[in-house]
Amino acid sequence: TDIAKHIWYLNGKFSLPIGISLEEGAKTQLLLATSPELETATGQYWSVGKLVKTGPSEKDEKMAKKLWKVSCELTGMEDIEDYL
Repeated sequence: TDIAKHIWYLNGKFSLPIGISLEEGAKTQLLLATSPELETATGQYWSVGKLVKTGPSEKDEKMAKKLWKVSCELTGMEDIEDYL
């Protein structure tokens, strides 16, 4: 959203506006949703319209399950392992 552009004072410190426009934020999703070349792309991480190389920690299934469990506890959501 545009709210980040208008934050100048946060946590007792002045800062420059942060964030990107809605249009910029939507570009990657639109690229992935409409590009025929990327129709079968899966399991990848994209940011600002570019494929981002991931490391081993991003593919650590044990850590993913732990993150899921903690997220469920913090949000009060039922822990349903079938979603992983």
